[in-house]
Amino acid sequence: MNKSIALVSLISIVCSGCAKLEITVDVLDPDVVRPIAEQEYIQENMDVVLAENELQVANTFSEIKTEHKSIYDIKYNAYRAQAEKTIDTDQKTRINNLATLLLADFGTFIEPVYDKIIEDWIAAGLQIKELYTAYLTEQDKLQKRSLRRQLIVQLESRTIMLTEFKKFIAFDIDRVTTKFKSPEINKAKIKLASKSKLLFDSGGLLESRYAYYVVKADDDKWAKYYDRSFGKGVFGNTDIAIKALGPGNFTVKWLSFNPSDITNAVSKVTTQALILAA
Repeated sequence: MNKSIALVSLISIVCSGCAKLEITVDVLDPDVVRPIAEQEYIQENMDVVLAENELQVANTFSEIKTEHKSIYDIKYNAYRAQAEKTIDTDQKTRINNLATLLLADFGTFIEPVYDKIIEDWIAAGLQIKELYTAYLTEQDKLQKRSLRRQLIVQLESRTIMLTEFKKFIAFDIDRVTTKFKSPEINKAKIKLASKSKLLFDSGGLLESRYAYYVVKADDDKWAKYYDRSFGKGVFGNTDIAIKALGPGNFTVKWLSFNPSDITNAVSKVTTQALILAA
């Protein structure tokens, strides 16, 4: 029996697990990719800006407005159809008034937004083109860098303008179609979404070459040590919590382990050991 106990103890010691987690964070000098990132951002957006003209801008937004108004028209026609079926005179008048006010709202509150976005978009495009020409012809490095930053600010401002406009469309469509469901409305929404894709967008950074420049960066461009964090756990399934303090700044906050896994494993082995010892 003493031999069996000794054998079990030996197996328990051998099977005691050890879990270890090491975290390595490599940080690249921002100057390696910043000029490339800025130049790519400018080029991607300028391809769109340079292809624009006033007529194209007006036509594009007008197409969106037409689809937008079609949703109002569908609801207007539904009101009128409902009024035709209503016998009560007062209720018929009330429904017709709702239909009239609906179209009036589009002319009063929605159309001016489209007129404003067309005007602002064209003005922003002309300003960006002028700034881009100055950027291309500038020879002084510091001044060229300054112009590049100004270009980025202008392009980002125009992107924000477009984002807010899209939010406005989505909000208004939700407002008009709330509690008003019909196949025609659903079709109009899909068509509007399709037309909205025509709005001027560079398409994002999916084709960016950042990864290439990061991978190919020289070793001396990487920080040797940067906020190193270590975690180590013993016995079983180990969990380590890492708290992010900010961009690129973190620390090991907490760790725990679940000894049940190693206990179960040892239990199975010891049972077999006792059988063998017997």
